[in-house]
This record gives sequence, structure tokens and C-alpha cells, in this order.
Amino acid sequence: MGTRFIFGSCIGGYAGVTETKRDGINHVHLGVLTTVSLSVGLTSPPYGVCLLIASQIEEVSITKAIFAIIPNVGLVILVSVLSLWIPEIMIALPKTVMPNVFDLK
Repeated sequence: MGTRFIFGSCIGGYAGVTETKRDGINHVHLGVLTTVSLSVGLTSPPYGVCLLIASQIEEVSITKAIFAIIPNVGLVILVSVLSLWIPEIMIALPKTVMPNVFDLK
């Protein structure tokens, strides 16, 4: 799953989902991991659109905002990489709230 996570944008959305279904990868885990990785892209340089907007709203220099966001982005990346080996990290809460979704095979 790690290579699909890294190179998944090259294969197109639908093909990637059908491959994960064939390989038995949980769709909830894939969706949460994709959303988390997209949030890293929105808040980290060089294209951190949300970071740029937030720094302009708060009237903080972009350099100061970048240094402030580094620990958060590092933690999110660490949890994302760990969840590739231990999927329960990301699906524990959804599994508790909606157990019927995980019973479907």
C-alpha cells in the first residue's frame, strides 16, 4: 500500500480504488489517509495555500508561519507513515462509531 500511497496520483482515481478493493485494502483507511495527506499539502510550502491565507489574515510573516507549522506537519507525516503499517491507528474511531461499515466484505 505504501507505493500506491506515494504513486497513486499517477494511476487515476477509479483505477486506484478498484485495485485497492481487489487487494483487500480498507476503503475507509484509504479515504482517511488520502484526506490527511491532502491536508499536509495544503498547509506546507511551497504550495501551502491554506498557510498563505492564514498568515495574511493574521498578518504574520510567511517565514514565521512556516516555522510554526513544521512540528504539526512533521507529526501528521509521522502518523500517516505509521498508519501504513498499522491501519488501526486511523480506523479505530470510525470503526467504533460505525461498526456496520466494517462488516461488509
